[in-house]
Amino acid sequence: MFKKWKKEHTISVWSHFYSLDFPFPYTHNSFYEDAVRNIFIDKNSRELVELELTYSSSLNEAYQSIKVIPRYGRKIKNIVNVPKFIEWLEKKVELNLPITYENEGKIVYYGGDGYTRCTVSIVDSEERETMKIELEFGKYIW
Repeated sequence: MFKKWKKEHTISVWSHFYSLDFPFPYTHNSFYEDAVRNIFIDKNSRELVELELTYSSSLNEAYQSIKVIPRYGRKIKNIVNVPKFIEWLEKKVELNLPITYENEGKIVYYGGDGYTRCTVSIVDSEERETMKIELEFGKYIW
């Protein structure tokens, strides 16, 4: 069953969040805290950013995602150093995440093995640009 949590705060607040500040089940998962605290360029910015966290787990698999939604008219590259974040994420999940898809308005980084799959997608729509980080664990993910 998927659980979603959505909240808007300044980057400064997000950059200093601890896992216990999130509601259950996100409190028991350091991935959310580590990713949120490492994603933004200016940790003291008062820029408002909306985060959407998604979590699902079963006996054999788990799904976690973080979606970063800036204010209208703002670009992800202005608030996130994407190459630096990808480098940090590769070390965190121990996977290589090359750009696997690049088209007008969409860039996707993807990496995986038989147990873990990680996807980072940056989508530039007419309304606003978003960044989504998905991490899946399971017995046989293909």
